[in-house]
Amino acid sequence: MKGEGGYTLVEMLIVISLIAILALLALVNFFPGFEGWRLNGAARTVASDLNLVKMMAISRNESVRMSYMSNQRYVVELTNGTDLLPERNLNNDYTGVTLTNFNNVTFNSRGLANNNTITLRNSVGSTRDVVVLRTGRVRIN
Repeated sequence: MKGEGGYTLVEMLIVISLIAILALLALVNFFPGFEGWRLNGAARTVASDLNLVKMMAISRNESVRMSYMSNQRYVVELTNGTDLLPERNLNNDYTGVTLTNFNNVTFNSRGLANNNTITLRNSVGSTRDVVVLRTGRVRIN
């Protein structure tokens, strides 16, 4: 007698896992709380990159700046325009987050900077400010 047709336990678990993963991906795009998480993540990324620029300026003993390229892109370069790091596009990791107020930030060889505030805005209108103080301190408001 031949066994009855049906699905094995392993096949059912694989199908349920795939459905759960697809549902989670759909939920991420529709749940409004994720917009705030994206905004906070983007602000932390910008602040981290600014601290990296400061450390590069000190270690290289020359001025290094973060230059604004568009409402989602910036690059780290020497003051003569030589790129030190690849261009950062916030849209790759933080969809819907834009830079609405960004002036180039330059750190000198002692880690001091020009006062600056970088404002990030998400698609629902919330904002976060990344503040650079003259002393080189970077903080998120």
